Amino acid sequence: MSPVARVLRAGVRGYQRVFAGRPSPCRHVPSCSNYALEAIDGHGAVRGGWLATKRLCRCHPWGTHGYDPVPASQEP
Repeated sequence: MSPVARVLRAGVRGYQRVFAGRPSPCRHVPSCSNYALEAIDGHGAVRGGWLATKRLCRCHPWGTHGYDPVPASQEP
């Protein structure tokens, strides 16, 4: 895992720790923070960060909802 990916993961994990125990306002499954972790793990820092950003932009009252998995990696 690249150093940038480690920093991004640490930021997401920090966010999860700060807001642990509160009701999740996320409209999607998995939650946006778990989606970000899966995207970074599966696609790397740049593409995973981009996928997480796009997901956060869809997470609003008029946006999508329901099951929204991370796309499969294109690596062989």
